[in-house]
Amino acid sequence: MNCEKYIYAGNRSTVLRRMISLGLDVQHVLPTAGSWLEREMPELGLPYTPVASKKKAIDVLGSQKFDVFVSTGFRFILPITQLQGVHQHAKFVNIHPSFLPDLRGADPIPGAVLFGRDSGVTCHLMDDGIDTGAIVAQRKIPYFDGLDSKLLYKLCFKLEPDVFEMGLGKGFKPELADNKIEHFETIYYSAKADDACFNQHDNAPELIRRARAFNTSKRGFHFKVGTQYFKSFDALQLPAAYLYENVAVKDGMWTVVDTYEDCLILKQKKFIIKLSQVLPLPEGWMIGKSLEKPISN
Repeated sequence: MNCEKYIYAGNRSTVLRRMISLGLDVQHVLPTAGSWLEREMPELGLPYTPVASKKKAIDVLGSQKFDVFVSTGFRFILPITQLQGVHQHAKFVNIHPSFLPDLRGADPIPGAVLFGRDSGVTCHLMDDGIDTGAIVAQRKIPYFDGLDSKLLYKLCFKLEPDVFEMGLGKGFKPELADNKIEHFETIYYSAKADDACFNQHDNAPELIRRARAFNTSKRGFHFKVGTQYFKSFDALQLPAAYLYENVAVKDGMWTVVDTYEDCLILKQKKFIIKLSQVLPLPEGWMIGKSLEKPISN
């Protein structure tokens, strides 16, 4: 029987619920303040402290006794070496939604779609870097045409508890250095504001991939028509280009050629794109923390 004491931190409950179902002794939970996990904590019936800062997280961890710290989607980069000085025998484990070492960083799922990379879930030991610790267990989700962020988030979050349990079964002991590491150029990805703005010179496949990378309800991709800013959540290339073959457009520029309900039809050279779930944005709209000026017509 597993007699270790656990601390859990993050913004979602999938791994935590698996830990509870396995009978693990979860001493305390640190949900990111305002997250879905914080809303679910009264139902789960475990002691918890909402965390809105790195300092708060460090203070709470310093007051707890535990053998294993488990993180999924925790937004704060913790000083692991410092914490290990206090909790000398504790293991610090993170569940990351990518096939590490590829797609380290805050936004691996949009990154996988945007760049057409394989994705997955990795259980790894934490160090002072960002998703750089030794790999314990992982499962791959190969990229396929038509994959979007909504679906990939769903697939990864369903897989996270299984990969956690794989790591638990190994006692969170890392793989050999070269085992399961594929030798290719890896990337680090945290989304930039411009990534969610479609470029007037994107071709149809690039525009659609950008749209699919940012199609979740909290994001959307952004563009400008005339003086009006818009946000959309879906793009589809239409084969029936002949319907608009007589509509003139500027060379290499996307132009609105039709509208209906909440959809826009755009044309660029021989390509026709339908944008769905189109919403107008107010003047001075924000992406993240920076005021951005989308590319204009």
